[in-house]
Amino acid sequence: MKFAGLLVLFTLSVCSSLAQTPPPQASAAGYTHLAFDDEFNSPDTISPNGTGNYNWYATNIYGSPSLPPSGYSVQNGYLEINTDASGYSYGLATVSPQNTVQAWQHGYFEASILFCSYCSQGEGWPSFWSSSIERATGQIPLSGPSGELDFFEYYVGGGNALYLTTVHQASGSSNGQQNANNWPTVPAGTNYGDWHTYGCLWTPDEVRWYFDNNLVTTVKTGPGTPYTAVEQEHMFLMLGTGRKWPMYVDFVHVWQ
Repeated sequence: MKFAGLLVLFTLSVCSSLAQTPPPQASAAGYTHLAFDDEFNSPDTISPNGTGNYNWYATNIYGSPSLPPSGYSVQNGYLEINTDASGYSYGLATVSPQNTVQAWQHGYFEASILFCSYCSQGEGWPSFWSSSIERATGQIPLSGPSGELDFFEYYVGGGNALYLTTVHQASGSSNGQQNANNWPTVPAGTNYGDWHTYGCLWTPDEVRWYFDNNLVTTVKTGPGTPYTAVEQEHMFLMLGTGRKWPMYVDFVHVWQ
């Protein structure tokens, strides 16, 4: 893990030069405007107290335990979330109870991430995901349907370790529905301790997930599918992990 981290300095110049270039799948869908960009070159993009205009907030919009300053750091051009006690990989989010603007409907979402695939301590897992700001702010009642898009999760449980790509729809306390094809195939011998780019193309009737810019999962959404709520909502982003399970992030982009 430490060795992988040393590679950051080499990769930063490459990643920075590509920051303003949308990947081909984003361009093909017409998403060429960089609506959100964090290269983690400074800790100044993270709010120190949950207020102000920042890219990220550690203050949990749901009121659950917030990520303490000791739980994350920005150094050498990348973000490290070293532990996350939320229990559901909340970590850092693009919104807070005081700032709910940074949520998006449709676009291409991508992050460059590395983590240890065998370091699970429970209480969450490495994740780059999104949830409905309408649900979080009470615009959608708890009894109403709401969506969630998981761009990337690495779940360990029941003797399995799985990279997951999932769209959820739930109402109230119901577990709701999710796509069954959420365990994508990646190249044999993939080392998650190396940098990989996890992407998600969300259009008005479909969600596609990409691993290192290669298509791995496709799910239809909208009328006539089990996933109608997500097409009515705007999603805010979250970066989180598990207890004492470090995750490193080189960049996060939203193209629209």
